[in-house]
Amino acid sequence: LGFAIPIDHAKPIIESLIKTGSTIEPFRLGIYTQDIPADQAQQYNLPEGVYIIQVEKGSAAEKAGLLRGDVIVAANRKAVKTTEALQAIKNSLNPGDKLAISIVRGSDKLDLEIVVTGGQA
Repeated sequence: LGFAIPIDHAKPIIESLIKTGSTIEPFRLGIYTQDIPADQAQQYNLPEGVYIIQVEKGSAAEKAGLLRGDVIVAANRKAVKTTEALQAIKNSLNPGDKLAISIVRGSDKLDLEIVVTGGQA
């Protein structure tokens, strides 16, 4: 039995072990998502982006006002079309940083801010 861990998931853990001798829980937004590619966006009359399936109670995402059904279209002023792109932006942050999220909710476009409160990128 074998498995692989992507380096972008392992690197923060390794760096934390080297610096402090222990690990710090990674920062989580607290959302479950599904990508909306261009063909599905057109079919369902949604923007291309990251659809929020669920928001965890008490999470940073809930505190920022994200809701089930929102579509994330940008993070820190960069277009976001996949969960992987959103994760890459989130993983570049440190505790105390703010993550600016642009979402589409129904016919409205909103800008929200999530504060990184714990863990590390």
